[in-house]
Amino acid sequence: LYPDIVHLLPQSTMGLLSVLVTVLGVVVATIFVFVKTCKDTLLYGKIRNVCELLRMLMVLKSHAGSKNGKVWSYVDEFERKIDTEPDVTQFIFVESEEHITRSALDRRANQMAHWARSPEVDLRQHDTVAFMMQNCPDFVAFWLGVSKVGVRSALLNTNITGKALLHSVNVAVKESFTKVFVVDADLRSVLTEEVKELESQGVKVFFWDETAKKVSSFPIERPDKALRNLVKERDPFLYIFTSGTTGLPKAGKISHTRFFLGALPVSIFCYLQPGQRLYTCLPLYHSAAGMLGVGGVLRTGATMVVRRKFSVRAFSADLVKYNCTTVQYIGELCRYLVNAPLCEADAKVKLDFAIGNGMRPDIWDKFQRRYNVGRVIEFYAATEGNVNLFNSTGKQGALGYIPVRIANALYPLKILKVQPDDKSQPYRDPSTGLCQVAGPNEVGLIVNIVNNKVLQSRFDGYSDESATNKKLLTDVLVKGDCYFNSGDLLSRDEEGFYYWSDRVGDTFRWKGENVATTEVAEAVGAVPGFSDVNVYGVEIPNCDGKVGMACVVLTDGVTESTIDWPAFHAQCSAHLPVYARPAFIRVTQQMALTSTFKHQKGDFAKEGYDLNKIQHGDKVYFYNVKDGKVTELTMQLMKQINDGTVKL
Repeated sequence: LYPDIVHLLPQSTMGLLSVLVTVLGVVVATIFVFVKTCKDTLLYGKIRNVCELLRMLMVLKSHAGSKNGKVWSYVDEFERKIDTEPDVTQFIFVESEEHITRSALDRRANQMAHWARSPEVDLRQHDTVAFMMQNCPDFVAFWLGVSKVGVRSALLNTNITGKALLHSVNVAVKESFTKVFVVDADLRSVLTEEVKELESQGVKVFFWDETAKKVSSFPIERPDKALRNLVKERDPFLYIFTSGTTGLPKAGKISHTRFFLGALPVSIFCYLQPGQRLYTCLPLYHSAAGMLGVGGVLRTGATMVVRRKFSVRAFSADLVKYNCTTVQYIGELCRYLVNAPLCEADAKVKLDFAIGNGMRPDIWDKFQRRYNVGRVIEFYAATEGNVNLFNSTGKQGALGYIPVRIANALYPLKILKVQPDDKSQPYRDPSTGLCQVAGPNEVGLIVNIVNNKVLQSRFDGYSDESATNKKLLTDVLVKGDCYFNSGDLLSRDEEGFYYWSDRVGDTFRWKGENVATTEVAEAVGAVPGFSDVNVYGVEIPNCDGKVGMACVVLTDGVTESTIDWPAFHAQCSAHLPVYARPAFIRVTQQMALTSTFKHQKGDFAKEGYDLNKIQHGDKVYFYNVKDGKVTELTMQLMKQINDGTVKL
């Protein structure tokens, strides 16, 4: 912690501080020697977790003290790192086998900057360029480069088309002097109509094949810093669009300081340093890889090994070939991996850390054992939010840990009681109008106070002010306060471990009760023969609310005729209340996913159990929760359900 502490105090105190830190170090080292004899215990993990949180908060305090409200760009930090260690290998791109050093990255970024200021492009300070690129060597160089001349980048999901794409580009460039959209050449054929529409609106569209060649002709020297002299630390550095399964994307603001903050978790919790390698196959246009991962390696000099897209077959082989020490994950990715057949390379993998979010308890140990992971670091965060939790203790199933007794001083998150009939809204005391904090193990809405003077409590929001205001709760614990509403339901136990319950948007109401889709998916997913489960609510004619429906993918060797329906009924009966048991089961060959490997629920929910809409040869089964029988859904049975002859 010493290098981070010294930045907090004036130089005159350095001598005394050195003595104090030395004494403190001896005491702490003695404690650790004792505890490390049982270092695999939870106690050691808790101590380590708290120390890592303290270190992160000290770095933030140091940064706030020197940069708060001042003219400062993240590329100032980037250039400082380059000047210190220019020859560090910063990125390896798997498909092209391209190794990029810090100095090479800087030179390419400088060319991007000069291109952005060229007459053909004509971007100005505080303009925003819409940027749609798959994982490739120029991805990071682009937004670092344009930021050198004060230009912001909006990172677009490469899977969006049509209305969503037009909306995202227009949101990004609406306040720019020059409206620019840079797009991956591989997407040219699927975006023909959208490009025509954007060009008709005055947006300059550049495809990255011929544009990349033009960029190579520009100077490699750094542009004058005066070209970003209006940029302050809280100004937007990037816009990262939230990846919802329904609705139009929202552009979350990532300020220069927030990007700096985002670089800390991976670098500190995974102890990154030069020579270590972080593997990611997640899209760089999302915050997990693009901010936490990229920021972490830029901060420390570690190397990021980047694959264009996730591949089950290539996963272990990549880790072995490139000697990766850390891997980024999301829970769905881990489930695909543990469900895949074993391969020869699996046994050769040795990882110090796996860091990510969404690791479910039923696959945690399987993943850790299969890939020889020293420590799984599960975290909870949102791209645009100020609620962040980390669990490096080794406690399986928990997504964060803050000791209860010091929680308010360390990081004052709150879990609020929710309305019994609407869990998206906090419960308010009728006499005071204020919210109430949930008790131990009580599921509630996790929030954090908004305090723009404290970095970890800032909320920069979205480009759309109305969307920002919708995420705020006021008069929460005292009149006049303001909290960020995460929209997520969590619980905290007596020790200070936090656990995921559900996203408010991923619930449905049936028989007067709220049903959590993750709870149902976890129960149904334990049925032998089911490799993947996606749960959502579907409407029934003349019925209030929505009934549960589960879309499942079968494991290899299992067919519709060999599904163990008695086991399904037994599992549902044992683990789910009657109202939460899915009335319909759809068997599909491949689950539809978002770009971050999350289940796509919207289209499935629209199709429901309507056999006239369901495609791909999928079969649907009706589960009668009254007698426990499962039968294939026919047109006649569907009609009987719709007209109420068959009661649910």
